[in-house]
Amino acid sequence: MVSTITASIRLEVDARDDLGFISQADILERADTELSCPVTFTDPLTGKRMTKCLKPDALIGLEYKTKSGSRFRFYVVEADRGTEPLTSRNPNRKSILQNFAQYQAYISSGVYKQHLKLTSPLLVLNVTADMKRTGSMLKVAQSLSPPPPYIFFETATKYPVCSGSRFAHLKFLEAEWRGVSDRAHRPGRS
Repeated sequence: MVSTITASIRLEVDARDDLGFISQADILERADTELSCPVTFTDPLTGKRMTKCLKPDALIGLEYKTKSGSRFRFYVVEADRGTEPLTSRNPNRKSILQNFAQYQAYISSGVYKQHLKLTSPLLVLNVTADMKRTGSMLKVAQSLSPPPPYIFFETATKYPVCSGSRFAHLKFLEAEWRGVSDRAHRPGRS
């Protein structure tokens, strides 16, 4: 699922003159690091401080080519298949709530800037398999204090994956990604 998402974004970017695609490999090579990063955070259910490795499903960057020069935005992509529980009281069991708390610590404290050697914003794009799961995950993200404004959601079933015998790529760049507030994000727009 994640390779379909990133390939679809790459195809959309390659079809446009105003955008450039930055691959995970290029980002990690430039930063001389690995994708996973230990992150210390507070488990929202237990209140315990813990350190766990955060490893996104994918990492990509977009270069927005504007008249005033290039601007950049980076994204971690999380492809949710519904296999992880939304919450868990077991600190050793990975859950959506715990994952969001890790991203909250990783992004809001600026850990990602040191880890990935980035100066541009980093957003989390969660792609789910159905709208009910999207709604449930959105509620989990909204339960964090404060709700993280950089976590967004989209449902993959809104897009046809096959059209006859031809692969029809997903249209993520112009989609309106739902945020934890009423704010939306369109990755294809700077």
